[in-house]
Formats: sequence, structure tokens, C-alpha cells
Amino acid sequence: MVGDEPVVSRSVSADVLSEHPDLAQFVANPDAAALLLDFDGTLAPIVDNPENARPLPAAVSALDLIRRNLRDVVIVSGRPLDFLRPLVPPGIDLAGLDGLQRSIGGVVVQDPRVKAFGMVVEQVAGEAERLLPGVLVERKSNISVSLHWRTNPAMGENVVEVAGELAERHGLHLRPGRMVLEL
Repeated sequence: MVGDEPVVSRSVSADVLSEHPDLAQFVANPDAAALLLDFDGTLAPIVDNPENARPLPAAVSALDLIRRNLRDVVIVSGRPLDFLRPLVPPGIDLAGLDGLQRSIGGVVVQDPRVKAFGMVVEQVAGEAERLLPGVLVERKSNISVSLHWRTNPAMGENVVEVAGELAERHGLHLRPGRMVLEL
């Protein structure tokens, strides 16, 4: 808070608030509000190589300001916590790998179900590398693997077919994204 007004209310017009009553409640009670954001495509531009993604400086500044004015700010991402943690301001909670890893108040918790799949995920990643040359195979903390064809759009159909077969054969969930499939 700056003075007696929440900082977040300064840029929201009365017209917008009247058209969106839920937003009005959010602005009126920031200490009871939470904001959940994705990383890729929201805080950071989509890039060809996922390892090169970085949040926009203005997004980091805004996050830092917002977290001081809301009850919770959480980044929910398909990225592992090890990737996210150094890129966001302290005090922001994280749900990495689509919630399979969580860092709430600095305490890290991993879904216990993922332990059983570590070797399977590594095996799937190796198979994908062999079967899909020219596709970026991204290993994520031995919990998931993403198959990116953004730099090779012609591989899309092949990736979808191979990923479906791998997911079915190994009992993994298949999750689509923008020119990426995650197992």
C-alpha cells in the first residue's frame, strides 16, 4: 500500500470496474486477492529454445510491486522450479511442472507420484531423441519431457504421432502446447 489506497487500483477506471464486478472486488480487497500467472507467453516471450526464455524486465518490476499489494502472487508454469526460481522476485510462490513441484513461502514440495516415473521419463526422452531427429527434446527435472517442433514445423504431425505412442506405451499423460507436446 502507498498511502491509504492500494497501488493496483490507480490504473483501473470506474468504467472497467462497473463492467467487471469481479475485478472491482479484486481491486477493493487486494489483501484478500491472489494473482496467478503463466511464465511463457505472459511474463516472458515465447522463444525457439526454451532455455533462453527470460521474463521481460517490466514484468519482473510489476510482479515485485504487485506481490506487495496482494495476498498471493503465484506463477503456474510447465517449467521446473530450478528454472523459475532465479528469474522471479523473492516472495512469489511457484507451481512448477504444472503443479507437480511447488514452492509456497519458500518451502518446496514435489508430488510424490512423480518418483515412480523418473526412469520412464528418461527412457521416453531417449526414445524421442532417436525417433524424432530435428525436434528439441527438453528434459524437465526427470519429471516430464517436452517435444518442441517450433524450429521445425514440418515435424508437427510426426511429433504428435510419436508422442501419442510413447505416452500410451509408458502410461504418461500427454499435454499439448504451442508447437510442443509434454509427456
